[in-house]
Amino acid sequence: MSVLFLFQSTHQVIKAEKTVKTMNCKYNVVPVPKSISPECGMALEVETSNVDQVETLLNENNIVFTIRK
Repeated sequence: MSVLFLFQSTHQVIKAEKTVKTMNCKYNVVPVPKSISPECGMALEVETSNVDQVETLLNENNIVFTIRK
């Protein structure tokens, strides 16, 4: 199972991706359905087992996000 990390802009998605790349976890950059969020068309999809680590890392790097399960 996976979780979506949603961002306010494409710039934030790219910054988040670069940050998450430093971890040893699998993720995907995926399109976000408009029904979920009209803000940005991209999200990071992360396995549920890595959500806490990714959330901590993004917070430490001042990257604003919301989580959609």
